[in-house]
Amino acid sequence: MGAAFLAGLAVGYWQDTAELKQLFAKGQRFEAQMAPAESSRLYAGWQRAVKATRIFAQKD
Repeated sequence: MGAAFLAGLAVGYWQDTAELKQLFAKGQRFEAQMAPAESSRLYAGWQRAVKATRIFAQKD
């Protein structure tokens, strides 16, 4: 969305950032509820999965 906003500002679709701010109302705020230890465990699993997929992406 940021790239679209910048492009719109560049071509004059929106006059300034104040006009963009009027388009949006404050929404819900997300706050993590997960315990730090669980988050770390899941992140480590994600990192292992990414590493494994890189092996398949390597060119011979």
